Amino acid sequence: MKKDIFDEIGFSLDALTEETYKKIKKGGNFQTVQGNIDNFLKRKGNRGRPFVSLHILKMRETISEIDGFLKKWMPLLGRGDHILVKDVHDFASQVEDRKTIEQTHSDKRLPCRQLWNFLYVTWDGDVIPCSMDPHRKLKIGRLDQSSLQELWNGPLIQEMRRIHLQGKYNEIPLCSTCEYWWY
Repeated sequence: MKKDIFDEIGFSLDALTEETYKKIKKGGNFQTVQGNIDNFLKRKGNRGRPFVSLHILKMRETISEIDGFLKKWMPLLGRGDHILVKDVHDFASQVEDRKTIEQTHSDKRLPCRQLWNFLYVTWDGDVIPCSMDPHRKLKIGRLDQSSLQELWNGPLIQEMRRIHLQGKYNEIPLCSTCEYWWY
């Protein structure tokens, strides 16, 4: 394996069963995604980096599956890997609200830490800086055209970071309606 350029890779499977997956991931293929995760974990083994973060959303449809998800996947994870049970959100008011409880946060808005800590690669190679962007409104590039390092340091994400540091969140329409910035 060549030298890793990233420390962690996250997989959002978000369900234990194919039936539930189809309810929450329109157009997704549960068997393919689950197989890809399983294959990645087997190839990686217990080597450490990149660490794997396997996600399941805590929402009405999945609340009864969380224990089973943990039991299934925990034995397959290596050293430093983890499962993240994430509170569901409405993707900055872009999708139906499926929360199980009301979430609260501080009134003082801060720059979103995702812009400095994460990049998200979609199943087909688009790269976005925000996990709240299922429609890829903030797409900064594609893996078949640029490296992750180029996109991480590129002008599109640098401009978003500048806007956030200046507190001008309304200049980015997706950010203006987002309540997940407190994450």
